[in-house]
Amino acid sequence: MTKSTALSFITSKKIMNSDIPHKVQGLVIREYAKLHGLILGLSQTELLLESREQALKMLEDKKTQDVVFYSSQIFLQNNDYYLLKKILERGCRLHFALEEKRIESLSELESFFKFGVPEKFKKSEIRFNDLSYAHHDRSEVLSRIDRILSSGKILNSNEINDLEGDFNNYFGFGTKTIAVSSGTGALVMGLLALGINPGDEVILPCVSWISTAHAVSFIGAVPVFADVNRKLSISIDSCKKLITNKTKAVIAVHFLGKVASEIEELKSFCDQGKLLLIEDSSQGFGAFKEDKKVGSFGAISCISLNPMKTLGGVGEAGIITTRDERIHQECLKLRYCGLEDKKNSSRVSLNFRMDAIQAAIISYNLSVFSEKRIHLKALYKRYVELLKSHIEYIDEDKNEELAYYGFSIFSDKREMLISYLNDFGIETKIQHEPLMSEQTSYQDCVRDDLIAQKMIKQVLTLPLHFKMSLDNVDYICSKIKGFLKQ
Repeated sequence: MTKSTALSFITSKKIMNSDIPHKVQGLVIREYAKLHGLILGLSQTELLLESREQALKMLEDKKTQDVVFYSSQIFLQNNDYYLLKKILERGCRLHFALEEKRIESLSELESFFKFGVPEKFKKSEIRFNDLSYAHHDRSEVLSRIDRILSSGKILNSNEINDLEGDFNNYFGFGTKTIAVSSGTGALVMGLLALGINPGDEVILPCVSWISTAHAVSFIGAVPVFADVNRKLSISIDSCKKLITNKTKAVIAVHFLGKVASEIEELKSFCDQGKLLLIEDSSQGFGAFKEDKKVGSFGAISCISLNPMKTLGGVGEAGIITTRDERIHQECLKLRYCGLEDKKNSSRVSLNFRMDAIQAAIISYNLSVFSEKRIHLKALYKRYVELLKSHIEYIDEDKNEELAYYGFSIFSDKREMLISYLNDFGIETKIQHEPLMSEQTSYQDCVRDDLIAQKMIKQVLTLPLHFKMSLDNVDYICSKIKGFLKQ
């Protein structure tokens, strides 16, 4: 029998809930090695495994064809399928002495575990967002849906009026809310209500979801793409370079849950230049600066309420908010085919109505939003506490609170980090690449996007949602720190 030199690991009690003494573990390993023709060199024998990461690090420094662990149970209990997979990928054979099992391939590893690869490694253990409803939330939502189905009033119902009233109260005195079918529809209606015409130029940041630009193009206006600052908010300096006599409006996107970092200066800039300021608040609902809420700065605010946002329903939905009665009346016309009296259409428009079921669900979610926001804030603060000294992230400005729409970091090794975290069951998102200005649809548009081109290749958003725990954040941060130490 040809003998091979092997590296062995003994498990500490804190890794595996076991009272098996280290000496006993060592005896089991040595007996297994003897039986299977493995040589355990003295310098490589009985290395105490204080952490699973330690094992992988040691394998980087040692040349060996075989790795012997006392038992597979340390991995079954601690979810370290990643480590076993990496060892196999290095071309090493895996041995579990207690079970007397040798594994040489990934398929053997899968079949060794009773149920194959644990489900959490087939799908993300920590999802970027979890859209499932807890039991008490689901009960309330189903009760509201049942009432609507029993009444038969699916459209033009009291639920729509109630929801609009809820948002009016949320944003404060003078707010007028229009419930619509989507965030994209809100942008299209908002632009039309403000009198943006074909050929007019609208300046917007080059970083956003593509529908921000599409809404401008859809009505025949011309998107002009401004650069962003280090916090991925539209840059006033870039806007100034792009102004022409055709410029009619500027769209401020509250990106990744942050109040657009120069929003007050941008408002003053628009007022001085007699430009309309439009807020795309889809990712920023719930954020505020100096007690002024996102959605309260511009002539109009357009907000998506789809399930992926901090506040959402169970499908596509949106709202428009304004404090201008004329704009409000225009939006009411635009919402349903330009109709003023259910018969006469005074202007061309499409159907942008929200249905009663969406309104009822969003109304309930708004009623518990503040309570759940407290939890989101706690998760965000834990991220900051654990990562502030290790990696750059999008942080809060003075007198600001974010919407806590994910936790966004910057990394020069982003693709490697994504793969690394995915191996540990952590789902992440890139938002949003490519830049809108780089999309095929907009290759001929004017753009100023040098800063954005660099930053969009570094930004990565980590999970942050109601279903997460502080332990989840601790786990994610520990893996990021492990990656940074490589």
